[in-house]
Formats: sequence, structure tokens, C-alpha cells
Amino acid sequence: MWSSRVLSGIIVTVSSIISCAAAQDDVATNRVAFWPLDEGAGQVVRDRAGRKNGLFRTVDPAQGLTWAAEDGKPVLLFPGSGAKGLGGHVAVAGGGRILEGPLFAIGLEVFLTDTSPNGVLLATKHASSKTGGYLLNYWHAGRRLTFSFSDGNDIHTFPCKVKAPLPLNQWVSVAAVYDGHTMSVLVDGEAVGSKALPGKVLAQSRYDLLIGSYYSSIGNNRSLAGKVRNVWLGVPSAVTNKAMLYNATSAAAEPVIDGRLDDNAWKGAAFVTDFVPISKTTPVTPQTEFAVVCGSKSVFVGVRCFQPEMKTLNVEKQERDGWETESLELFIDPDASGDHYYQLALGFHNTQFDSLMTQFGLDKRSDFDAAWISAVWKGDDRWTAEIELPYSELLVRPDNRGYWHLNVCRNNAAAHLRDRYSTWGRPPKGVVVKGFHDFNLFGTLVGLPKPQYTAAELSKVKVGRRVWALDVKPGRDEIGLSSIHSPLFVANNMVVPNWLNQKAPGSRLLKEKTRYVLDLPRGLELLGVGRSEYEAGGGDPGAYRTEQQDAAVMHDGHPYTRHIATLTAIHPNKRLLGPIWIASDLPSDTRTSLYYAAEWDGGKQNLAKVDVVVKAFPTPGKPRGITSSVAWMLAYHYLTWPDFPAPYGKLGFNTVGSHYGYDGKVPRDVRERILTTCREQGYKILCVGSPFARVKYFLEGNSTGPDGKPLELDKNDGCPGYRGPAYQASLDQIEEALAWMRPDIVHLDIECYAAGAFRGKTGGCHRCSEAAKRSGKPLEEAVVDLGTEQMQDVKRVLARVCKPNGFPMPELGIYHNKPGGFVYQDTYSFDKAYAAGAMDTCHPVFYRSSKARDTGKEVRQYRALMKRGDIIPWVTPGYSTGDGLGPEYPSEWVYDYVLEIYGSGARGTFWYAFSKFEASDFYYHAKAFETLTPISHLIPDAVPVPGVTTNHPLIGATALRNGNSLLLLMSDYKAKSAATVTVALPLEVQGKVWDIPTRQAIGAANGKTLTVNFSPGVKGAHTALYFVGLALPEGE
Repeated sequence: MWSSRVLSGIIVTVSSIISCAAAQDDVATNRVAFWPLDEGAGQVVRDRAGRKNGLFRTVDPAQGLTWAAEDGKPVLLFPGSGAKGLGGHVAVAGGGRILEGPLFAIGLEVFLTDTSPNGVLLATKHASSKTGGYLLNYWHAGRRLTFSFSDGNDIHTFPCKVKAPLPLNQWVSVAAVYDGHTMSVLVDGEAVGSKALPGKVLAQSRYDLLIGSYYSSIGNNRSLAGKVRNVWLGVPSAVTNKAMLYNATSAAAEPVIDGRLDDNAWKGAAFVTDFVPISKTTPVTPQTEFAVVCGSKSVFVGVRCFQPEMKTLNVEKQERDGWETESLELFIDPDASGDHYYQLALGFHNTQFDSLMTQFGLDKRSDFDAAWISAVWKGDDRWTAEIELPYSELLVRPDNRGYWHLNVCRNNAAAHLRDRYSTWGRPPKGVVVKGFHDFNLFGTLVGLPKPQYTAAELSKVKVGRRVWALDVKPGRDEIGLSSIHSPLFVANNMVVPNWLNQKAPGSRLLKEKTRYVLDLPRGLELLGVGRSEYEAGGGDPGAYRTEQQDAAVMHDGHPYTRHIATLTAIHPNKRLLGPIWIASDLPSDTRTSLYYAAEWDGGKQNLAKVDVVVKAFPTPGKPRGITSSVAWMLAYHYLTWPDFPAPYGKLGFNTVGSHYGYDGKVPRDVRERILTTCREQGYKILCVGSPFARVKYFLEGNSTGPDGKPLELDKNDGCPGYRGPAYQASLDQIEEALAWMRPDIVHLDIECYAAGAFRGKTGGCHRCSEAAKRSGKPLEEAVVDLGTEQMQDVKRVLARVCKPNGFPMPELGIYHNKPGGFVYQDTYSFDKAYAAGAMDTCHPVFYRSSKARDTGKEVRQYRALMKRGDIIPWVTPGYSTGDGLGPEYPSEWVYDYVLEIYGSGARGTFWYAFSKFEASDFYYHAKAFETLTPISHLIPDAVPVPGVTTNHPLIGATALRNGNSLLLLMSDYKAKSAATVTVALPLEVQGKVWDIPTRQAIGAANGKTLTVNFSPGVKGAHTALYFVGLALPEGE
């Protein structure tokens, strides 16, 4: 039997917290666990089950860790590493489970007798992005104390360099504290360094706690020689509101929900402010402030939205979930899970919206509907809101840990665009976020009680958590499929691709030997999944071996055919299943279902169901005069698509792209055959390339020092003034590709000069400084001239290839360029290059999951700065990041994006990417081109008409003029109204307003006034494009 003295010396559990200040460290903490290390000289530390936990990896089994007493206090002696560089430690079984949450502290006292320790003093056995945990490390030679912890998704590290090494041959206390905002390191009770890191949470580790040295034999690491005593774990005892940390106030009396915020509960609450624009740190004007109070049944949020434009704020009341006006948004994760959260929005007129986001924000469940209470009050210079959120409606666990993830955001409809969207949460330094849903913006709400449920409420919570799978921790790399949109569209007049989201990356899928079950009903035929030729390359979703089972399976009383698709090759980072090629002979608008699941060695996903609707897809055909392309689509995609390029052209595309680098997996003769076939069938050819990328892999291409020699810097430090062999080789690569591709358009994706150009314009590169001296221009302007010079070099290559061979000169543009003074990567000014004839088109980037309204506005801004519509933006079919992750907008909005871009004066679109461009996206693209194809030839030379207005408060209009005809773009992004609208023009027009697809007149022109029977062109969209003139142009 173990004595009580030995047991208490090993661990003091969370249930017996000692509230005290750690006198030896001057860190005000509530102690959670404490080890005086007094088990007795020579005794091996054991856990309560009697297992050994000491003497781990000591050099000499005969030489162990020993105990001693010093000044009446117990200490643990470490003998050092010996010849092999291995030391020992004491392990506390399960000790990693003791600490978790937004506030924690760790500490110990050490007595060093050796000058070369380089490793861990106190840590969980593993501290990784997936397993949680923490680490306190000391490197004597480097004078560095390193404090790290994991929130379950990322590791956060603070390498604190102290002014002097820890003293030898004397006791010194070392502590690390995270207070919800700052990582701090203390020596003898005084802070020696800190790092701001607001809004993070320590994830619990299932591993042991390690006390003392634990070092590998790699390099010069040597383990601790000396003594350790008084090891402790705790939480800071004082909790104050900080950026990204809010301590809720307990309400003696719950507030009345009337919007006024005049109850006693709010008078005692702490309102916080300093809202900032997304990805910025300067507070916005006007400001927003909020407070949180809590009761036994609900949590209450009070918000003040200061608004000097209250009198002119023109917003119409909308139905529930129609909140896109002046509004608030709450993002709440009561489980502090990191993988699911609620989005709640409250409009200016007390309209509500709610949804549940799962799978780390990949899956938006708008069918979730919570019953929460709100009220809004409006004053002269502000509007205020009160919100009651019952714990049972948020399905809060009865054993909730008392801290939630939270962000409060505001949509200010009267603010300038850059300040319109503000947030309480702010990301770590250097992190760029895409929108409110970015988890880097979520702070932490603490001080919450455990909910007090009735039996009925508890039953509701348990059922709801089971229905929405809230207790299933998916993990970012869990294997499992989910639908992107529902219903899934299948064409009955052609074959169009579909995709399913896969949570795990390709590397995990291959390792686990993943295969997929696809059950299709009668009337749907699976033609294939993925591809069967060539090695998986960049952007390629994968190759699969597909087998059909003979016996039918039954779903909903109907027979289905089961197919097994076994993964054979995939890009290691891809998270998709597809393209899935399905044919159908069912009548249009037939509704059915498809079942799917993932299986792998050791596990499987339950069958999931997605609705399917069969459609006769529109076939508007290839447009004239403009460019329409799924530009990031590679040769093996063309080879996989049945009957390509016929369906591609029918859907409204007229340009076929080829990437001379990423397409290298497919032999050149095969690629040439594809492009020749497409060219003969009337398609334009787009050459996509990433030139100069090789520059960053050669030291000679880096910035140079005062001696003219290259600096040994990172790989993204390519110097824009470098013109050596690697630069010339890049031009040669372009020349070679042009000779066999014969493109009509060249798009260059150049992303290697950002650091080098910044170094050059700030005087850190001798080569750039010399170029500035030669030109007599300021450094910043000289660096931009170097970028223009690069484009002129490319133009010379185009001429050298095209003129002798009789090819027309292709148009040239580069990624992320736009007019209006913008300089991409501090190197490329479209304004300068366009004026010098070194660029022909600008290619701005609109990777967005929001409505198309703002994209149209930006295109119109660019078009107003140019003589011609030489704008071909990159756009996604619904996701906001280049990797295709995150929630997507409805496929109907593809229709809006197409009309907004072309109807605002751009003459092309480059879609990114073929992966995740679903059949429903293609369907609404084709619907938009039913309108565009008959009039597309008018767009490039059309000029914007300023000052177009309407008499409707929600419906806007803009126009392009070509000769005596107008293209009239109208939209309603609030209520999707159908109404008769009067449009006022600054010029006179004659004729009628024509609905282009039906070729029917739906309005009349009368001088400077148009009368239009407006409605969005498709259900679920917001826009319509009309032709105004005497007669519609005839098609080809």
C-alpha cells in the first residue's frame, strides 16, 4: 500500500484546488496541482496504480534520479547526460489533462550546475497542433526561455531571449503564464518578456506531464545537471477584460429585453469597444460596444451601435433571415470546440438570422433554427440591441467548462467600404483573415456558469446535440465526405462534373487506403470518377479505380446500383472526391437522391444522402468578342470530360486554358492535340504560366548587399532587378511554350518578388539602388520600372515567336493587377505597364463567398479608369480562398457574378478552378450566358453611362452604351423584388427594353426615361441584364 504522504506528493487534482499566491514566483494563481518532490531519497516515483514513472531514458540504468533534502525542503537531483547526450525526467501519468482553457500558468524552481542545458524543463510529453499541451524550454547558450502551447489546431510559441543566462549554482524560479491575451515568461517573479496573442485556448493533452530534462541525442543537446523543486500548475487568479478576452458578469436580476440597456444588469456590466476593420488594428469610427451578463438559464448580450447617419440610414424592414442591412453578427462556440459554431445576426429592424457552421466552417447549416429573443431601440445617434440566448437553444452541455469562443461583429451600412465590416476580435500579428468566419478572429468569453436545466430542457439539449453531431470531434484530418450544395444537379442533355468535399487531405486518404461508396438510383449512370491517366499533379483531385457491384441495394424502397471508387493517386493536399461524371436519361426536373460514404482501413462513414435534381441544361453556346474560361483547368481534366470540348462550349465558354508548368504531367503531343482540336472548333487558347519562379531558387537572384554579392535570404526574396541566367531561362521557357501553344491570351502568375521588391524600395538591395541611381528616380518608382521592364521583355519574346510564324500577338496580363495606382508585390503597376504597351489586360482577383454586389462596384470603378473594357478578373464559384476551403455561396449567385462582371464593362472572366466547379455552378453560368451570348460582341467597346438612377429604394441600375444601344444591369440585393421600375438616364434612347433570352419586350424607352418590369433573371439570384434599343441583335 502507498502512504497518503506519497500520493499527495505526486498530484493534487483539480477538485482540490489550493487558492493561493505562488510566493516563490510572485505569480498570483489559483493552484491546480503542486509537486514538492518529497518522495524520499532514491525512491522511484510511481502513480496511483503503482506503475513506475521515473528514470526515463537515463544514460546509465545504475545512475538514477535521486532525492535529497536541502534547507528542510525536498529536491530532485539530475545527474546530467553523460557521453550519449541523454538525460532523464520524472513523468506524471495523465498530467497533461490537468490544465486547459483560456487562462493557465506553469512554474518550477531550478538549480543549474552545468552551462549547456538545451531542452525541456517542464512539459506535456507531446505538445503538437493536434494533441494540445504545453512546453517550457531553456537553452543556456542562447539565453532563451521558450514557452509554447497548443490550442488543438495550431502551436503558439514565444521564444523569449533573456538579458542574461539563468544563474548557476543558485535557486531560481521560472514561470510561464497565459492570461487570455499575453504569453509571459517570468524569472524570480519578474517578467522577462511577453508576446501578445489574444483569444487563444490551451487544449487539454492526454499525455503525461514531464518534470525535468528530456532531451534527444541529436546535435549538442545535453540534459539538465542540477536540482528541481516546487513544481506547480495553476490559473491566473485575476481575470480582467482584454482584447479577445471577456469576463461575463453574473446578473442578480435578468434584464428586460426591450433594447434600451437601462436595466441594473447592464449598469454593472463592463462594456468593451475598440472594434476594428477586418485584418486591421486601427479602431473604426463610429464605434460599437458590447457587454455580456449571464443567468442560470440564459446569457445576455447588450450592444450599442453608434451611428451618426441615423436620419439618412435608408434600410427597409425585411423578413426573418433577411438581415443584410445595418446589422450585428455574433459568432458563438459554446463548446470552445474550434470545429463548430453558431452565426447569429440581428438587423437594424430586429430581423434575425441564424445558422450552425460545422466541419471548421466548411458546412453551413442554415436549416438550424434557434428560438432566441431580441429587441432594438433607435436613438438620434445610435441604435442599441438586447439579445437573450437561452442555453438550451444553443445546446450548451450541462457540464460546460465555463468558457466559450466568441466574436461580435458589425455591418455598418452607412460607413465607407473599408470600414463597413468591423469586429471585436482581431487576428494575431501578421495573419490576414478573409472575413468574420475566420477562426483567428474568435475571442474567449469566460465566467459562465453551468446551465441549470429542467428535465425537459436537458432532454432537448441531448437530442439536439445528437442530431447536429456536436459531440463528434471531427478533427481537421478525419476521413468523410459531405456535399457542397444540395440538391446536386445532373444534366440529361450532356455530362457535367460534380464534386464532394473530403475532410481529410490526400496524403491521409492514400495512407488509409480510402475507397468510396456511391449508390445511384435507376436513371442515373456513373460514367467514372476522377481520371485514370497520368500522375497526380498540382490542382488534380485524383485518380480512382471504379467497380460496380452486381446486386442492387435498397434505399427508400427503391433499388440503387452500388459503385466502389478506390483511390489510387491524389495530390497530398487535396480534399475532394471528383470529378464525378453522371449521365441521365430522366425527364427534366425529376427529383431523386444519391447516397455516399467513405471507407478506409479501420473505419467507415455512415451512408449520407444528397438530393439530386435532373435538368436540361441551357446551351447558349460560345460568346463573341469576350473571353469566358475555366482558366485553371488542366489537360487531364479535358481528357476526362466526356465529349469535351462540346459541352464546355455549349455552357457559354469560348477559351481553353493550358498551364505550361502544371500540365507537364501530360505528354506534350497529347496537349498539342487537345489545343489543336479546340482551336479548330473555334475556341481561343489561353496560356497560363508562372515565370520567374525559378529565380527564387537561385542565390544569384536574391537581393544584393553593398558589395554586390547576393544576400542569403529566404526563397521569396527574388530581386526585380536581377537579369541573370535564371531570369533568361524563364524567358526561354515562355518562348518555348508560345511556339507550340500559339495562344490568344497569355496570363502570367508571378509571386516571387514581394520580399525582394520591398527590400529594394527601402534601400536594402544594392542592385535596385544602382538602378534607381541610373534612372534618377526615387527607389520606389525605380523598382516599379523594373517590373514594367520585365513585362517589356516578355512582350519582346511574344513578338520574336509570333511575327516570324505569322501568329497574331496574344494579349498579355498578369495576376492580381488592376488600375488606380495599385502596385502588385511592390513591382507591377498596371497603370504604367498598360500605358507603355507592356500589358494589354488587367486581371484583378475576386475570391469571395459573398454576394456579387461589391464585385460589380469594383469592376465599374476599374472600367471608369480605362478607355476600353480590358478587364478579365479571376473569380471563384463561391469560395473565398485559393485552396477552395470554406463555405460557398449558393450556385444561383454564379448567375449574378457573370452579369455583374460583364454588365459592368469587363470583357472576360477567368474561373478558378475546375475543381469544385459543380454541375449546379455550370447550370447557372449557362443561364447567365443565355442573356450574354446574343449581345456579348457589344461589351468590349461599350462605355459606362454615369448617373443612372431608379425610383425604387431597393433596386439599383447601371448601364453601358454601344452606339445607340444600352446594356442595362439591374439588381436588388436585399429583397430580390419583382417590380415595375422607372430608370432615369443622363441621355436619350429610343426603342424598347428587351428580355434577351425570351426576346420579349418588357419595357419601353421614352427619351431619358425607361420603364422596366424588373425581376431577377433566375430564382435565387439578384440581377438581370436587359438590352435597350430598337431591335435585339440577331445571333450567329
